[in-house]
Amino acid sequence: EPGPDRVPARCAHYDRDSCGGCQLQHLSPAAQRLARRAIVGDALRRIARLDVPDPELEAAGADWGYRTKLTLAVGARGRMIGLHRYDRPDDLFDFRRCEIVEPELNRLWGALSPLRELLPPDATHLVLRVERVGGLHLIVRSGGERAWSGAAELRAGLERSGVKATLWWHPEGGAPRVMAGDDS
Repeated sequence: EPGPDRVPARCAHYDRDSCGGCQLQHLSPAAQRLARRAIVGDALRRIARLDVPDPELEAAGADWGYRTKLTLAVGARGRMIGLHRYDRPDDLFDFRRCEIVEPELNRLWGALSPLRELLPPDATHLVLRVERVGGLHLIVRSGGERAWSGAAELRAGLERSGVKATLWWHPEGGAPRVMAGDDS
């Protein structure tokens, strides 16, 4: 029987895909904050061996749309891009949108998703970020060192969708570098 703090999950991925990104979405926002305090307090006592009460946590400014970074895993051959399932960390589901990230990151993903063939074939992760001043960034992590030649074309495709972003390439073992955008 559902408890008094149970609410319907807002995100379609939560139940359908067993998303591992936010495991407390079935709780009211206030109950989520209490649970997070308890989890952090438990870790401090059990792992750090500190004799401390559950710490006060600084709540985000909003219950939804507050995260400024989203990291997506890229599956074999780069066609499946998504998040890992909570109970099956080796299994990806195809990502659509996230309710806890800033709306601009969902816009960036919406424009990027149909252009995924322009990503490097050895891409392993995509990191979507929004700056405090609103600038968007896409960091493409690669498993190899072969240069990414499709960044300018991908940026142009994003701009045709009304999304302006700086594109970064982060090769394995190398430093991230701007491939297209304001810092190139």
